[in-house]
Amino acid sequence: MRTIDEIFKTMIAEKERHTELSRLTNASAASIWRLMLYIVAVIANTVEKLFELHKSEIEELIKQLVPGRAEWYARKALDFLKDELLPDGSDIYDTTNLTDEEIENKKVVKYAVAVEDREMANLTLKIAGTQGDELVRLDDDTEAQFCEYMRQIKYAGVKINIINRDADLFSCIINVRYNPLLQPTTVSDNCIAAIENYLKNLPFNGEYSNMALVDTVQGVDGVKIIDLVEARSNTVKIDEMQVIESSICPLSGYFKVQTINNRKQITVNLTPYE
Repeated sequence: MRTIDEIFKTMIAEKERHTELSRLTNASAASIWRLMLYIVAVIANTVEKLFELHKSEIEELIKQLVPGRAEWYARKALDFLKDELLPDGSDIYDTTNLTDEEIENKKVVKYAVAVEDREMANLTLKIAGTQGDELVRLDDDTEAQFCEYMRQIKYAGVKINIINRDADLFSCIINVRYNPLLQPTTVSDNCIAAIENYLKNLPFNGEYSNMALVDTVQGVDGVKIIDLVEARSNTVKIDEMQVIESSICPLSGYFKVQTINNRKQITVNLTPYE
């Protein structure tokens, strides 16, 4: 895609080719003819951006619609309707007798991602529902329905490993040197909120990294220096919190801060910065 400057220069060069425009000699950036060409260049650049956006959107739709691709399985997972039967021989629900609201209520899978493992010749499909603004696992009955739905629509020979589990737990310990003009409790609370916000805003099945966490806390008002002592998750073993060496993708597709006795397991050790 061409920049505004590239388009503008092309138009200037084209103008120079036409002798009937030779009277336009004022090279000032404020000259009327140059301003008119620049406006047209901006419009042309905007149109090209819109075409590029349209192209990328169409390409993404094609990825999702081509049967058998990983993206297709993720899209079909989102199309699952709880307590509804598929017509014989079809992978599309008959929603003639359902209202738009009823359809939306039955779409209980709100997040889905499919990852192909070519070496193992199978497909891992991670899913999650929502409760309020929190991601949650589907209940057992709904999971059973979903698994049967995927069994009916999947391609013959494709092995699908469906992951529907509670959020991967996360805990960490950080040392923070802060501006002593601020209340330490305020700085601590804001650090914890920033960490929770970072985890919450990761894309579904997005990669967590220690470096990104440090950058996030570094942006909190009053934080001068931060040292990440350790971060842990139960991604590898569901019943054991293990140290995250650098980065990790949550097995469930999403993280949640670990709580013990209603206490969030994010420890912020504060020291005044002098």
